[in-house]
Amino acid sequence: MLAARPLRIYSTGERHWRQHSTQRPRRLPIIVKAASYTKDDEHEKLKLIPQTKDDEIVKLKTELNKCKEAERKIKRHAKWLLRSTQAAHKDAQDIIEIIKDLYGDDAYESP
Repeated sequence: MLAARPLRIYSTGERHWRQHSTQRPRRLPIIVKAASYTKDDEHEKLKLIPQTKDDEIVKLKTELNKCKEAERKIKRHAKWLLRSTQAAHKDAQDIIEIIKDLYGDDAYESP
């Protein structure tokens, strides 16, 4: 009997026959980019040194706008953090008040 493809002999190795890798092409690595990455960032990196002062002014203005936006985001995040910290502090003060009301002066004495 002639076979069109070689027969697999499964019992020759220590591994189970399903554990053998098949001849599939390897996957390409996944490139993870920052969430703020845009095509414009890539184009800016490829730009050469500005030839005129107008180009330089435009470039500086876009850089300034990016910095202002980043500062706004940092300030907003700091406000949120402050608000959540103040809320947690108030909750802790309320718990201490409740303990004082329930146990009085004996609340902080150990048995």
